[in-house]
Amino acid sequence: MARERKYRSTTEKARAVGIALVSGVTEAERQTGIPKESIRNWSQHPSMAHLGTRAREEVASEFWTGIQVGLEEVVKGLRSPEAPLRDKATALGVLYDRFALMSGEATSRTESRSLTDDLTDDEKLRLRDWIVSLPATAGDPEPAAG
Repeated sequence: MARERKYRSTTEKARAVGIALVSGVTEAERQTGIPKESIRNWSQHPSMAHLGTRAREEVASEFWTGIQVGLEEVVKGLRSPEAPLRDKATALGVLYDRFALMSGEATSRTESRSLTDDLTDDEKLRLRDWIVSLPATAGDPEPAAG
């Protein structure tokens, strides 16, 4: 027997697709009662394409609100010796990291620089030749007197 098809409003579909984008299709099915297959189909439909961006922006906005609340709590913790400041600071860090990921910001920074980056090719060759010409023991410490 074929399952009765339920026609859902655009709002219901958008809510299910939004939950799926943020928390996954299984969670969207759990929260809405709509089968995963339907949610997957809706999320791939061109009419729902805008929801991915909107959902991310809304979640990023909620994270930013959480960061602001967390910052207020950390500041309160600085003033109150009884407050578990370490826990609040950790929560704030987690919230900020998630916000940075959601909004496309950097979550870490790494840089490296070579001592020869600013040298011309000719200067690099002369440096190499000079290093090769050094005696093998030039940088070795003198043996201890004994």
